Amino acid sequence: MNRERFASKITLLLLSLLLTLAAGCDLLEQIPSLAGDPPAGATATATSAASVPVEVESPLVDPGTPTPEPPASAQRTLTVWLPPEISGRTQSATSVLNEQIRVFTTAFPDVQVVVHQKSVGGPGGMLSYLRTGRGVAPSILPDLMVLPGDRLLTTYSEELIYPLGTSAGGELFDALYPAARQVARPQDIILGYPFALTNMPHLVYDTAVITGTFPISFTQMLDLPNSTLLYPGSGTEGVAIWLQLYLANEGRLVNENGQPALAAEPLRLALAQLGEARQRGFITSQSSNVANVVDAWQIFEEGGATIVQTNAGHFLRVRSPEQTYGFAAVPGLTDALPPLVDSWVWTIGTADPVRRSLALELITFLVQPENLGEWSQAANILPARPDALAQWDGDDAYVQFLAQVLPQAQPNPVASSSQLLTVFRDAVFDVTSLAESPNAAAANAAAIFD
Repeated sequence: MNRERFASKITLLLLSLLLTLAAGCDLLEQIPSLAGDPPAGATATATSAASVPVEVESPLVDPGTPTPEPPASAQRTLTVWLPPEISGRTQSATSVLNEQIRVFTTAFPDVQVVVHQKSVGGPGGMLSYLRTGRGVAPSILPDLMVLPGDRLLTTYSEELIYPLGTSAGGELFDALYPAARQVARPQDIILGYPFALTNMPHLVYDTAVITGTFPISFTQMLDLPNSTLLYPGSGTEGVAIWLQLYLANEGRLVNENGQPALAAEPLRLALAQLGEARQRGFITSQSSNVANVVDAWQIFEEGGATIVQTNAGHFLRVRSPEQTYGFAAVPGLTDALPPLVDSWVWTIGTADPVRRSLALELITFLVQPENLGEWSQAANILPARPDALAQWDGDDAYVQFLAQVLPQAQPNPVASSSQLLTVFRDAVFDVTSLAESPNAAAANAAAIFD
């Protein structure tokens, strides 16, 4: 990456910003693709451009370090909160992020960027601070933070974050994968900027056994000779294949009143495909004892199956140049299924117009294709923009596979903490372990929400 070129671009952009602010204009009106007002009831304190400070602090801190009460000069800083899943993902990614923030601050040397590592949930997590801090210690709250995509609507409805805009598009927004755009704008407002996609399920197979093209339909996959499938049937990660099949069978996740629900017949059809595969021995009996993709992968590498369910983040961590495994999307009724993905999203936490302007500039810098591409590859995480994935090795067969399937990805509609996911997992486990028939498991699961 040509850091001098990017530093020069940011310098010119921020100089223009300062001139605009000095003239009494609102930056949020100057960036129509990200323009928007704070949630109802929020207030903003105007700050002059001349008061924006200038110091550089090491961006990452020890995960156990509590957020201190900032000094009097903190109003001149840009405070960023990152979950450990992002800030501490890999040592290489941490170094890349530190360097990118350093390059950003060289273009605006009077801005102090301070990054704190905080978990999303829990008593000392981001959401706890956001809910209690506004009326008690607003000065410790962040200007910019990263949240899971499935928390955006909730945090916005609670007035904990500020939207990025109300515009229908814009260059930054249009650069996202379709799944990321759906996360960013679930309504008529842009709530945040997704930069990473996670938990994308797919299959990996032994090319010494499966030598031809991998089937795109589930029934064809069952007919593969000398092949078995292993997946984490006792954990929530194992739900991925069957949730995709359930949705492909026109399964619903809410009833006519908008409450969580499962449709018995589509669920029965999906579980029937699971049951047939299990009865025929295509799905290994070990699947009912495996709770996660890490354990499933170990059994697969030891020869316990010829096909294994994994996800992109895990496979990026464990693959090696010596491996000759193949990879495929999950087969569906007649074609490969669109993968369901989760996401991490940049969000704004301040109502102050100057801080919001600076936060938007930092987002814009970090998600540029070269920057996001470099960081995401170091972090073993999927970027939310195709032009960032294009910065990876284009000759890598796995990168080519990702480039094919990510445009078809859809946001995972089931939150990781939802009761619906727990019920679905239990139904999958009961069929995998032969404890219940597909018909009984589907009926019991659907009845829970009646």
